[in-house]
Amino acid sequence: MMFWREASVLDVAHKQFVYKLKAYINVFSALVGVQLLGLLFSLNPIGGSGTSSGGMSFSAQYYSGDIIVWFTLFWGFVVAVTLTQKGYRDIDFTFVSNRLSHHLSNISFLLTTSLIGGVSALCASVLLKVIIYFMNDPEVTVIKDSYALQEWILGVLVIALYLFLLTSSGYFVGMLVQLNKIFIVILPAILFGFLILELMFGGAFVSPIVQFFATETSFLLFSLKVLITSSLLFVSSVFVGRRLEVRS
Repeated sequence: MMFWREASVLDVAHKQFVYKLKAYINVFSALVGVQLLGLLFSLNPIGGSGTSSGGMSFSAQYYSGDIIVWFTLFWGFVVAVTLTQKGYRDIDFTFVSNRLSHHLSNISFLLTTSLIGGVSALCASVLLKVIIYFMNDPEVTVIKDSYALQEWILGVLVIALYLFLLTSSGYFVGMLVQLNKIFIVILPAILFGFLILELMFGGAFVSPIVQFFATETSFLLFSLKVLITSSLLFVSSVFVGRRLEVRS
């Protein structure tokens, strides 16, 4: 006697997630390219200083791996927007699935890419220090912020959380654009308007939002802020997806 067991939403979402990890390997190839580009730009000093005393002159140049992180954040946002496009949504029809499993697998994929992006971004920053060390005279090169294991893990988690926040934002933006193409015009106009108001009123609009996350000194509170905000954005994306499904 044969019994049929209906697959649960989580089972289907897990299968879709595993499939996407294999099918979207080009996403991680793009990550490598983006971070190498960021590494290349980071080889230029971000500043310098100099002084002279007793007939001797001294000069110093400063390097930072922040641009690698910024490039990684941009990559995460683009990946999230790309997942909402029709061609990527139609892939899930190869499974017996529904929209909820589709979104759950995408969220799991974005969480995984955030963790991978966090690890690789910090590794690329360490590689930058090694390259600079050998590019210059080791006797006069000073390496700051050498990571202990605990600090390294914390750094990875912070970058991964920022990535997850950006991917949740990108996913929501992508769903809005798929719902109505007019958002391609509306969203940049809103962003441009906020930037103008930011300049006119001295950081009264965008800055508080940035500071809400960037100035948090407690890792636990920072994590809660990011996870709650990301959850709200993903839930909103699910509701937008339902509207999209009804309209289709």
